[in-house]
Amino acid sequence: MSLFKNKFLSIILPGILALLAVLYLTVLRDHAAEIYLEKKTVERGDIQAVVAATGTLNPVTLVDVGCEVTGRISALYADFNSVVTKGQVLAELDQAPFAMRVSQAEASLKVSEAALARAAVQMDQAKGQYERAALLFDKQVISIEVKEAAEAAYKGAQAEYAAARSNREQARSQVDSAKLDLDHTIIRAPLDGVVINRAVSVGQTVVSRATTPLLFQIADDLERLRIECRIREADVGHLKKGQPVTFTVDAHPDVLFKGVVNHVRFASELAQNVVSYTAVVDVEKPEAKLLPRMTARVVIEVGAAQNVLLVPSAALRFEPPTDLADSIAVDWGGEGGPGGGPGHGPNAGEDAGARRAGDDNRAQHGSPEERGHRSDADSGNVVRSVWVLKKDGGIRRVSVLPGMSDLSMTEVRQVVDGQLGEGDTVVLWAQTPETLRISRESSLRRPRFH
Repeated sequence: MSLFKNKFLSIILPGILALLAVLYLTVLRDHAAEIYLEKKTVERGDIQAVVAATGTLNPVTLVDVGCEVTGRISALYADFNSVVTKGQVLAELDQAPFAMRVSQAEASLKVSEAALARAAVQMDQAKGQYERAALLFDKQVISIEVKEAAEAAYKGAQAEYAAARSNREQARSQVDSAKLDLDHTIIRAPLDGVVINRAVSVGQTVVSRATTPLLFQIADDLERLRIECRIREADVGHLKKGQPVTFTVDAHPDVLFKGVVNHVRFASELAQNVVSYTAVVDVEKPEAKLLPRMTARVVIEVGAAQNVLLVPSAALRFEPPTDLADSIAVDWGGEGGPGGGPGHGPNAGEDAGARRAGDDNRAQHGSPEERGHRSDADSGNVVRSVWVLKKDGGIRRVSVLPGMSDLSMTEVRQVVDGQLGEGDTVVLWAQTPETLRISRESSLRRPRFH
């Protein structure tokens, strides 16, 4: 038994280990090195360059109706979606306190008018005394002191009369102010339109301070809508008035609405080191499907090209992972030859600069989906790389000058280094079975919103 065990250990066991080693080197290792490549064929066709953005639908004229006085809402005559005309009463505040202030102001006005009348009588009396004193002084009947005393009394009466008259004017202005406040307790529509928002209810107290409290929002006409969307600095140079626009809203995802660019506002906004501008788009025939405050996904047509070489936009963003370079037989091109690695060849500096520019652009401008929504302005004269599948299963780099781009495809304006033609296959991304499995599992775990 011991002899048999020794033979097993000395002869059979090494054979089993060798077989396992061969199995690992031939099957398991090849499976571990297996790479999944997402590929697509280069084609020739027409393309429309677009700029994509997100904006909000708003009426052309939207007026906030507020209240200039503080009081309690006693009545409402308009509600959400009410059609109103200019001057129509929308709401009323409790008028009792304001009517009382008008009565008090009118009573003060009467008092001031009585004081003015008394001052007028006193002034006339002082004037007569002064005139008599002056006549007697001319006849040397009274002394100069008596004349001056009469003159001073007359001037004092004039001053009292002027003060009484000013008090009367002040009292009149207080009456007018009290009446104006009473009139402000009636809230009227400033224009013809539709009530979009009602922010108060009966019995609610509104307080007017530094800012006017909002009571209603009125849109002049829901048949005239516009979209205000933020446009990146890289794309704003290609926007012009009158360019056609298409957009969708979540409420009607299958309906494609149309519009035109009205203007781009000069005011800019800086957020996360990215400068953007507001483009205003006029909506054509909004119908009843579009409502204010809806979010619109806007696509602006800024150019077109016919019969050009087209590659997927994702192919311009693909760069072979360095840890998978040997597995997928990467041909970096140039003097480095196969396996030479990045940074070799005559166009290495251009490609490195292109990659850095692409990395900076991706860091500043959002998700991969958003990065695909580029116009010709975004590509500029930056040389980019696409990776073409070779017959032996490897991939080779081709340097290109991108042109116009729509939501998915990009024009190849010029092939700078290498060969690329219609029918070639380009790589969009590469993954191992493990990373693919993790990606699929994470997508299944991700919550879905409908």
